[in-house]
Amino acid sequence: MFTRKHTLPAALLASDLAVTVPVSELETLDRLATTIQIAAGEEIMHADESGRECFVVIDGAFEIELGQNTVTVGPGAVIGELSLLTLKPRTASVTATVESSVYVLNRAEFATVLDVCPKFSRFVLDGAVQRTVDAA
Repeated sequence: MFTRKHTLPAALLASDLAVTVPVSELETLDRLATTIQIAAGEEIMHADESGRECFVVIDGAFEIELGQNTVTVGPGAVIGELSLLTLKPRTASVTATVESSVYVLNRAEFATVLDVCPKFSRFVLDGAVQRTVDAA
């Protein structure tokens, strides 16, 4: 039987996500998610809209606008997960600042990854809790 050797993107492997999450879980994420390219200037999320998917930045950069605050994130950042976790509208608008690529996970795919990838799940939940505390 032949197996396909898959190479994860270097930018993702150099991210904080890869420091916390083992390669085996990143490979699962890579298999379950859809990879898309985002043009510079393209908005992928808009505040107050319903969230149907979340994103994991593979490479590139995104500007997150949350009220008066703006934060730039890069490879390894998980974006849009709060809406999937809470079933509430998006809290921020997100725009690519350069040509970028992301993994896209719909609600079912996201739930599956959280179920089968415990370190990734912890990374996502820790980040969501920290952002919620910071916003309070």
